[in-house]
Amino acid sequence: MKRPLRIWLAGAVLALGAATGLWAGAGKAAAEAERVANWREDLHALVAGLAAPGMTVYLRRGLITRGQKDFSKLYPAATFHPALETLESDLPRLTDAEIVLRFRQLVASGHVAHNGIDVPAGPDFRRLPVVFHWYADGLAVDAATADYSPARRGRVVTIGGRTPERLLAELAPFLAYENDAWLRFRAAEALREEETLRQLGLVDNAGQVTLTIEKPGQGTYPVKVAFAAPGQPFPLVPFTAPGFAAAINIPTPLFLSRPLERFYWAEYLPEKNTVYVQYAQCAENPQQPFDAFTTEVLALVDAHPVCRVILDLRGNGGGDSRVINPLRRGLESRRKKLGPVAVLIGPATFSSGVDNAIDLWRGLDAKLVGEPTGGSPRAYGEVMTFTLPHSGLIVSYTTKLEGPGLDLLTPSLEPDVRVPYTFEDARAGRDPLLERALALER
Repeated sequence: MKRPLRIWLAGAVLALGAATGLWAGAGKAAAEAERVANWREDLHALVAGLAAPGMTVYLRRGLITRGQKDFSKLYPAATFHPALETLESDLPRLTDAEIVLRFRQLVASGHVAHNGIDVPAGPDFRRLPVVFHWYADGLAVDAATADYSPARRGRVVTIGGRTPERLLAELAPFLAYENDAWLRFRAAEALREEETLRQLGLVDNAGQVTLTIEKPGQGTYPVKVAFAAPGQPFPLVPFTAPGFAAAINIPTPLFLSRPLERFYWAEYLPEKNTVYVQYAQCAENPQQPFDAFTTEVLALVDAHPVCRVILDLRGNGGGDSRVINPLRRGLESRRKKLGPVAVLIGPATFSSGVDNAIDLWRGLDAKLVGEPTGGSPRAYGEVMTFTLPHSGLIVSYTTKLEGPGLDLLTPSLEPDVRVPYTFEDARAGRDPLLERALALER
């Protein structure tokens, strides 16, 4: 018996819907299988790039390894292979962002501070619109957008209910570092990243992170912070930026008195008969060639009575270690006139900044004043990169063990005169490193 047309049509619609659902499900399954396969290929490419055997000769860099220098020593098979196998088996259940974090963890396990994974230009992890800084006496909020001004200039008691010290231990596996100073420096940035904070279970159901803030006279109180949109610029007033101290009616320390993009600058302090040089980046400033700057500094030395020279490298994150050589040689030729020489160092002194501090320390018989450096004196350097084929992630690795500090066995370059820079110093506009350096005598 023939079915009525409306019944036949209803059945056809249902059958078509079921087929469409099956096609959609099959399409999703195929897309997911392709996603996992792509990440698996990227994982194999990551390992192949790091473990690549052989050497390459470059005109400027000399002889360097094709892959990571001392790969088998830094990534021993007994621990690296199990971690690799676990990550590969976990790929199907991880989100893309979680996979990036696990890739970072794998690279960080070598404990080489220059090694890492960068997300290419484009959509990135969302970040909290605040800036943390780890001072000698704890974590603080250096900067925040206007919406979160109650957190600005406050000490961080907890993030998501956990203390900064506890979070530091939980973050450590995901960060590449060679000493405690650089771990804290890197952790201050990692604590802004959404996926890192989610990995640690610090994001609530509303997608916010609760900071417990402490300020003198105000006690402790919570501040709920939401993430800024990916790539969204937001206006910040860094606690360490020129003009900040004046804005809150505290003295502006000398080292914060000039724009950070100046790279290097110098000033004669007549009340102390001191030449102060800030060398913030190992690079040529396009607005002032370093040879011209060297002439300016040596003119200050030659034209004034000089009781001491202070070279401030506490914020120098590296670059080309050769840039400073003309100034170093010029000062060495005037060594008898200079009086005591101090080199200021700290957790942000890294890479070529550490190399330069060592050269100045030895060549000028200088005193190192400040805190242990974030960079190691025995550092892996000559950074090279390669790009993973599907994700476009950029892998940084190192091809030489080099530098003037190879004979130094400490994880950080240690100061001769240890002077911590605390959050209380920053809130009061004090610079204890400069104060101590100005007190040096022959």
